[in-house]
Amino acid sequence: MRPHALLSALFLTAAALPMMTAGTITATLPEFNGTFQNANFPQPTVVVGSFSYTIPIGQRIVAAVFSSTFGNSTVTNTAGVDVSAGGILVGSCAALAPCDTAATVTPFSFTFLPSSFSTLASGSLVVTATQTSGNIIRLGTETLSITTATPEPGSVALLGLGLISLGVIRRRFTRRTCA
Repeated sequence: MRPHALLSALFLTAAALPMMTAGTITATLPEFNGTFQNANFPQPTVVVGSFSYTIPIGQRIVAAVFSSTFGNSTVTNTAGVDVSAGGILVGSCAALAPCDTAATVTPFSFTFLPSSFSTLASGSLVVTATQTSGNIIRLGTETLSITTATPEPGSVALLGLGLISLGVIRRRFTRRTCA
């Protein structure tokens, strides 16, 4: 097998390393009730709270979901609001939308893309809200669920063996070309 073909196969193998699920980390923030605002929108952004959690050493994030509700146990709806976690928009309730006018709370959730996992790796995630219409921001309990995993030991060994093989083949190929 030529070195570039082996290298391609090695990269495909590394990208498809099976992972063993190690667990789910769940962090919560209490319900949030803002203050009454009826003009000058959007209002300045307010901090709803900050999640704190620990990613175990040797594990990596494979999935993450933020969930909450517009409205809470105090009042079932909210003012128009944009909710962000770590600077990423995770929920939005527009003025006069059902989440603003409903008689029941409106659940929402956001699934983080793998490109956003670095935002979560620090162990802290700040949740903010920007009020976009009149009334009071009301959010239910905010939950962050992070699923972590570790590579299976056999897969790591196989990847290591592939790297060693690539080195040997490259060395032989270099000797033939130089001779």
